[in-house]
Amino acid sequence: RVTDHLVDPGSRKVCLVIDEPDLSARLVHALESADYEVVAFTEGNAALDALRRTPMDLAIVDVELSGLDGLQVLKMVRQHSDCLVLLLSTSPAEMDCILA
Repeated sequence: RVTDHLVDPGSRKVCLVIDEPDLSARLVHALESADYEVVAFTEGNAALDALRRTPMDLAIVDVELSGLDGLQVLKMVRQHSDCLVLLLSTSPAEMDCILA
């Protein structure tokens, strides 16, 4: 369970980084329905800025973001945060999973 990894058990902040509006809206709805506080972004740089300013418990990042891709976001998050990161891929390409 995600809650087992939270630094502050009372905190449930999720950073969602997905550039597909329909998928993002569905995930925001599902997470908020489960009582998570969600901050959604469509590109990696804005999400990184937010993660530097505000501690998050979980980041869900699309591997195939335009611009700064999900793997680059993951590397940068790891440089300054112990936030749990879940990489999401809608691509059937095996290489995405192997690289992550």
